[in-house]
Amino acid sequence: MFNLTTLLVPALMSGSLFDPSERPSLHAAMEAHTRFYYGVQALPFGIGLTATAKDAAAVDALRAYAAGGELAGHPFDYLSAYEGASGIGLRGGGATPSSAFRYMALKQEGASDAALAPAREAVIAALEATHVAVAITGVPGRLARGIARLKMPDGRPVPGATPVYVPLKDDSGAPLPEPKNNGADRADNSGGALPEGMWYWQDSCSKDQIVGWAMAMATLYDAAMGDPTIDQSLVTRLQADAKAVGAMLREKVPLLALDGQTYEYDLVILDADGRPTQHHDLNPHGLDGLWLAPGTTVYNVFNTIMALGIVKALYHVSGDPELGAFLYDELIGKRCYHAMLSPSTAPCPGGWPGGVTPDESALDYIYGAELTNFSNVNMAAIALFLNLWFEEDAARVEPIRKYMETRWWAPDGVPQAASRIGQPYFEAIHALTTADSVTTGRMDDVAALLEEFELLPYTSAMRVNCDEAELAAGSCLALDGTTTLTLNPKLNRSDSPIALEPLRPGIRSPSNFDARSDPFEVNGGDESGLGLNPGGDLNAAYWMLRWAPERAAGTILTSPNARPWPPEPDPVPVDEAPVSDVESPEADARATDEGDVVTGDTSGSDLGSGVSDLGAPTAASGDDGGCSTGRSGTGAGPFGLLVAFFALVWMRTGGRRGGVARSS
Repeated sequence: MFNLTTLLVPALMSGSLFDPSERPSLHAAMEAHTRFYYGVQALPFGIGLTATAKDAAAVDALRAYAAGGELAGHPFDYLSAYEGASGIGLRGGGATPSSAFRYMALKQEGASDAALAPAREAVIAALEATHVAVAITGVPGRLARGIARLKMPDGRPVPGATPVYVPLKDDSGAPLPEPKNNGADRADNSGGALPEGMWYWQDSCSKDQIVGWAMAMATLYDAAMGDPTIDQSLVTRLQADAKAVGAMLREKVPLLALDGQTYEYDLVILDADGRPTQHHDLNPHGLDGLWLAPGTTVYNVFNTIMALGIVKALYHVSGDPELGAFLYDELIGKRCYHAMLSPSTAPCPGGWPGGVTPDESALDYIYGAELTNFSNVNMAAIALFLNLWFEEDAARVEPIRKYMETRWWAPDGVPQAASRIGQPYFEAIHALTTADSVTTGRMDDVAALLEEFELLPYTSAMRVNCDEAELAAGSCLALDGTTTLTLNPKLNRSDSPIALEPLRPGIRSPSNFDARSDPFEVNGGDESGLGLNPGGDLNAAYWMLRWAPERAAGTILTSPNARPWPPEPDPVPVDEAPVSDVESPEADARATDEGDVVTGDTSGSDLGSGVSDLGAPTAASGDDGGCSTGRSGTGAGPFGLLVAFFALVWMRTGGRRGGVARSS
């Protein structure tokens, strides 16, 4: 049981975890990175992008700018390209807390109007971009995988490759491409809602992209809601977008299950062409294209965390009572999704399906030893944040927080665990959502990590710690000349050599989003060294910790605007973070039949599936039969499902060896 105390305002504590009056070298480095991030990487539309410099001289000029100098001419003059639309939902949306928490931190510190103005503009630009991601698809509630800007409001072209558009449908109305892929360039489909010729997008929004967009929406809402200096019509529009995406996730979609029958499932990501996206399943009965029949006792923990977190974020923003009822009465009340993450903490009062407890039938693939897909670890981190940050009710969050602490943050015997790999983004997420003590002393290591990243600028230059002879010998002296790396005899999921311990940032391979990259990999980068990584997750970690107060064990933080359920009027905006002042009771969850519908038999074993312009496995199963009880499952037996699942996991974690495309 957590002993929770109330935190009225951060000022009542001993200061923020990254108090600007302390650690001057950290603040100088990160504020310089913030200047570069918004001045170059996020310049097209307020969200940090990977860019490519024209040549080595351009890198030198940008490095001088990062050190505090000025550029001769426009930043675009030094770049050959910004990245395209693919992956912006995760890498951009997932980093958007950098804008939200920066603005909230500076307001909390009493910053001058001159300091607040650019931070406010960054929030507004991100609000605009997040709206584009919904509006550009042309179908309510459908989200772009990512967006890209073609030209600025003044007509200046944005450096980048020319997109090759694929129509949503052919002349006969059949969706394109066939088969569905993991994202195609699409022309603006907003029907005039966006200015002509300014934007394009990619479709097939996957799980990592939608959780990134949800992170952006929810944190931007907190930063902007009720602020008299921000046009509140932007907030109202954001609420409408979140409501529409939430409605999309409630739609019932007929999909073929492993038992050869078709059932209707919700929590499926749908696209503007009318089909589910390639990596579409958020429902706990989905296993990346494989579907378990309603009533099956096996379920996907990862999807449970993702579904709860995304819907929680969308409800937080929209306040939509229908979405709230779906979350609290259906997913939590009937299906017991939250309880399935920690069944011993919050048992399902109606009993588990078939008498099999979740611990016995849960499929949890977040960690996979050397083959760990760190994109999954990162998605889980964001989803856990969304689950915990926007919920004040202790009964609902206790099993989720227990899962976070024991299965994501620090599971026993897992070297790849979030707490052990030196990722500032994970450190910040945990610091804001844990009930453990969080002090400035704990932050010393996080500050050191951030200062080790070479962010000014963060180039993609190749880092080779181990040459061929050292790889063969199983040991090498790292680039810093002092660290000895002992190699793991096994390779990672991309068939690359890895060390037995995670590498420090100073010798680690560069990444466009470090929190989703393998910190054990000993060599990486590109030969040209012209790539400019945004470092958005690192910037977000800094500003989240600069906002967050130091606090004692038992004191937890939640969003200052967390919505209660049953609903009350829209919360009064608060810049500080109050905390639930309750003892954690047993979770109040009820297991009932969820009423899945068999829509038809199938034969065979095929497993198919049917603005304004800008200036800048322990969880239960899903929409289908998640936590339902009293019905005998019609699906394949647990053994057969487990065999299919482990084959899937091998393909997913094995990456190229398994031949399965993973969402970026």
